[in-house]
Amino acid sequence: YLHSAYAAAMLIEPHLAQLALVPAEPGVVIARPVSAEDAMSWFVAQDAAILPAVQLAADAGLAAHAWQLAWIASSYLLRRGLWEDNVLAQQTALAAARRVGDVLGEANALLSLAQGYARSGRFGEAVPVLESALRLFESIGDSFFQARVYTSLTWIAEHQDRLTDALEHAAHALEFFRAAGDRASEGMVLNDMGFCHARLENYREALDYCERGLAISREVGERSWEAATLDSLGLIHDGLGDHGRAVACS
Repeated sequence: YLHSAYAAAMLIEPHLAQLALVPAEPGVVIARPVSAEDAMSWFVAQDAAILPAVQLAADAGLAAHAWQLAWIASSYLLRRGLWEDNVLAQQTALAAARRVGDVLGEANALLSLAQGYARSGRFGEAVPVLESALRLFESIGDSFFQARVYTSLTWIAEHQDRLTDALEHAAHALEFFRAAGDRASEGMVLNDMGFCHARLENYREALDYCERGLAISREVGERSWEAATLDSLGLIHDGLGDHGRAVACS
């Protein structure tokens, strides 16, 4: 079940971190959806089983199974707006990881819990949980997940119109994604920084960040982030008075 869920999640979110999954037992049959649509259909079919599976793993003392399955399922749960299901899954995973002293599991459960709080508008609850996750990722030296925490802090600050704070968080995310060698996420963060500068009406700086982000997104073939960056560039060119280029970006 863990490996099937992971195969599905990687089709929905191709740039999820590569997890070192608990090995499957010999003879286990793993479902392998062939498209993002198939993957979502798999999760929809399994909807009623996800939380019980996380709880079953935790009750059986399989802490790694519990937090890894909860972490994997969070992409689906948050896309569907199943906020409370995500809270229950991550709290179960968090307790299981803490019982066995699994710091990586604890940090990932906190991050997924906070992302659910943020997506549902519970920013006041999300930020301290993200800060706790960040301290744990710092303690184990995980650059990629430190960057992921900072992108969540960036997203919250943007939505609260704290654009200077958002830029500061994004700069940290950029540093850690570069350290982790994650080129695709680097392009995403450059767009975030350009968008924040555009909202501050720093259009020339915004243009530089977004053009660099667009080049990276095209380089790695990340179409969704390419589209997001083109949207930012439309805003920027409009702010610069170049309405023709703004329309072309759309």
